[in-house]
Amino acid sequence: MTENSSYELFITEEESIVLEAIAQSIIPYSQRAQALLAIDAGSSVGQAGGVAGLRVAQVRYWIGRFRNDRLQVFPEELLKDIEVLIKEREKQDKSANKPIKKK
Repeated sequence: MTENSSYELFITEEESIVLEAIAQSIIPYSQRAQALLAIDAGSSVGQAGGVAGLRVAQVRYWIGRFRNDRLQVFPEELLKDIEVLIKEREKQDKSANKPIKKK
């Protein structure tokens, strides 16, 4: 396949939330997540590499790993930290959307 080839990853909504959080974390994990999200959004391998700062071969490698292992391509400790972060955000969102009680 060429660097303009596209792939389908079928990322779930839950995986997308986790990948978006990882994309904002530390390198190299953020680059990998950015590339996977770009591929899922329809970018070519070359475009995803450009967005994430990875070579085409690296993007292809992470596509293959993700297809086989899904989010487990990332370290367990990072996934735990991201899970805590997501739960905190959800809690903040819920409290921000709570109606104010009138007296």
